[in-house]
Amino acid sequence: MRSALVASAIVLVGSVGMGVSGAGLLVAPAAAAEAGPQPEAGRVYAGRAGSTPDLAKVGLVAIGAVSGSGTRVRIDLALDCKLTRSESLVDTVTSTIGADGTFRIRKRIGTILGGGGYSGEVRLRGSFVDATTARATIAYDISEDDDDGTVVGHCSVDGMPIALHGGPVEAGLGRIVASVPIRAGAAPSERSHGVVATSADAVYVALRSDLTAVRPEGSTLVRVDPTTNQEDRRSRLDQRIDAMVVIGDSLWGVDSSQGLVVRIDPETLRVRAVVQVTEPPSNRFDDLALWPQIAVQGDSLWLSATLNQELVRFDTTTGAVGARYPIGTSPKSIAAGAGSSLYVATEADDRSMRVLRVDSTTGEQQAETVPILNLRTVFATATDVFLYDASVSTPLSRLDPVSLAVVATATKSESAFPLVTAPPGFWGERDGTLVAFDPASMTIASKVRGLQVPSQDLGDPTVQFAAAGFNGIWVWDEGQTLLFRVGT
Repeated sequence: MRSALVASAIVLVGSVGMGVSGAGLLVAPAAAAEAGPQPEAGRVYAGRAGSTPDLAKVGLVAIGAVSGSGTRVRIDLALDCKLTRSESLVDTVTSTIGADGTFRIRKRIGTILGGGGYSGEVRLRGSFVDATTARATIAYDISEDDDDGTVVGHCSVDGMPIALHGGPVEAGLGRIVASVPIRAGAAPSERSHGVVATSADAVYVALRSDLTAVRPEGSTLVRVDPTTNQEDRRSRLDQRIDAMVVIGDSLWGVDSSQGLVVRIDPETLRVRAVVQVTEPPSNRFDDLALWPQIAVQGDSLWLSATLNQELVRFDTTTGAVGARYPIGTSPKSIAAGAGSSLYVATEADDRSMRVLRVDSTTGEQQAETVPILNLRTVFATATDVFLYDASVSTPLSRLDPVSLAVVATATKSESAFPLVTAPPGFWGERDGTLVAFDPASMTIASKVRGLQVPSQDLGDPTVQFAAAGFNGIWVWDEGQTLLFRVGT
């Protein structure tokens, strides 16, 4: 068996594998250093050291400017070590290029495998020659131990030169405007999962546990100032916020596990009121009380009560439930369309799935689709309605907003899982990448390199990790624990 620290030589949208630990350290340039070249946003830099086999590969992509300093970058390291305990290990560092164009990064790595394991250190230092090229040296020293601590393997490289060359900037690429580091939440499980919302003057991120957590531990709510791209306040909440939106003078959140709607002061981040909308499940392993998604019509929040098989209208002007509409199947994803139309993804007891069109004033079910094998979401803009079926070769379909008949489809390579409405139609996820989708052509119009978003084809229900505002999209990257601002 060979162990290689394996990563893409370009942009990694996988993540850390096999228990990597440690942190990237940057030694800042002297204060008097002159300004130097910086990597260009949207350009992917890659290089390798050695010949056959490649002893080291490095991939770098710029992910946003840092006020008063250089450029924040994501660096993927791939080392070839002839160890026996493992076949692959992935390592990524998020750091900053100095204002003078130099960088110096040190990363400790380590993992335990069946009592043994390996550990060591990787060092990378260099500087940008211009916007398209960087020169660097890489060194690493990794040892492998068996169960009793005896060293059984070792690999090292000391100061091997490596050149990073930037490929052409991809046409139509969405650009990262800024990246905002946000400290982890109070609970250990709040280190990666984030829910995002925007108001007229702020961006909010709720750091919370996974939807499948047996004992939800509440959440940490953070407010970001979009004029400075910095965190300016945080607050600890007893409720786990799985979706949120600003309506009127309040930030409204949903705790889907407990069946709660939470009213929060958007300035102080203090909870004003907690309303029990539906009873929580008696067993933590049952379905969620509320689906972790909100549809908004005027002053009303529409919620899917999955266990009670009903739609719930919550009136934000009164702070109480205004209507309940039984629909006979378990409602999940929900979207508000034009007029009084609600679009609801449902799952029956026999596991069959459909999209319903429901009149929000009467609760009447006015249209439905044919059964869908793996319906992941329904999504609506001001003019269009979409569904995403992960089981077919054309996952994304555009529907007639009245009859719900399919009027257009996108191939798998051009499909995107819809997340947020913004020009040219909506922004969504494709293979872990944030993309912009054009409904007119039913194709992906642009994509963003340097951040990763959770794949939505499989796994747990999606949470609201992206929101539109301030001429851009704000996206929470779970792997890097950064809030990204992407220009549209």
